[in-house]
Amino acid sequence: MLRGYRGVIAAIAGLVTLVVALGTGAYFGSLYSPDHKQYQAVAGDQSKAGDYAGPSQSLPDISGLPGPVERAIANPKPATGQDHEIRDLAAQEASALWAFWMVIASFASVLITAVGTAFLYKQIVLTREAVEDTGLATEAMREANKIARDNSHLELRAYLSVQSVTLSEHDSSDNMLVILLEIKNAGQTPAVLRNIHLQAHWACQGGGLILLEHVSRNDIRCHRDTPMHIAFNVAADDPKLDLPGHFMVFGRIEYKDVFGKPQKEPFSFQSPVGFVTLDEHDLPQRLAAFSPTSILDAVKEETAKREAAKAKDTPAK
Repeated sequence: MLRGYRGVIAAIAGLVTLVVALGTGAYFGSLYSPDHKQYQAVAGDQSKAGDYAGPSQSLPDISGLPGPVERAIANPKPATGQDHEIRDLAAQEASALWAFWMVIASFASVLITAVGTAFLYKQIVLTREAVEDTGLATEAMREANKIARDNSHLELRAYLSVQSVTLSEHDSSDNMLVILLEIKNAGQTPAVLRNIHLQAHWACQGGGLILLEHVSRNDIRCHRDTPMHIAFNVAADDPKLDLPGHFMVFGRIEYKDVFGKPQKEPFSFQSPVGFVTLDEHDLPQRLAAFSPTSILDAVKEETAKREAAKAKDTPAK
């Protein structure tokens, strides 16, 4: 598009140059050519010079003017017929002639300028549209790069999770239990384990018992496919452990991936058996994962079973 406008502008410039060159050549040719009749009308010998008949006599070959224009620029014959007066008259008529064509050239110049201005305005509009399109393309490219970067992070970042929770007896104390967490990185890159928020509950009738509420501050590097095992000691000397119930262990792990973004992953596990006493739990015992929202339903279901069994054992009156 820009090259096309350059060609139009070059053609207009060439046309203007041609008009100016032809006009200049014609003007100077009319002034200095001995064949033109204004020189014939100007004679050194006054006795040989004929009567002056106006522009039709002095400028018949070069004027090319319409009749009304020629009559408008005609001057009367000098009264004295002196040589310098006739020369002045010829110069005035030549100036009037080329003033007419200069007016025509001025109008042509105005027209060419208007056309050039229109082309320039159109070029500015197209340039602005191109800049806007470029801006939109750049914004779309940035958005695409952001999406690609986010997808790359999702594919390459670490994914830490608690794979299992095992409850076992303590090796050196009968009044202690051990909760063992197995944490695994299923992502493509390493991660740094920062914190472990852990709560251990004994859910039983008459109210539960909080066995452990602990926040572990860590700075452990966790590699792919290399599980980590972290143990927590729990006191097991509370009388409520003799009541029927089951264990619940839940919390969350906090870590930072290789891209420096903090991540959180919750976990929740419970005993796979129903409400039984601690002695009836077969230790070591691997707890089963569950959804925290289902624990209330499980408690209600277990309570309903016990009430139904109690009602069955009570003799009817």
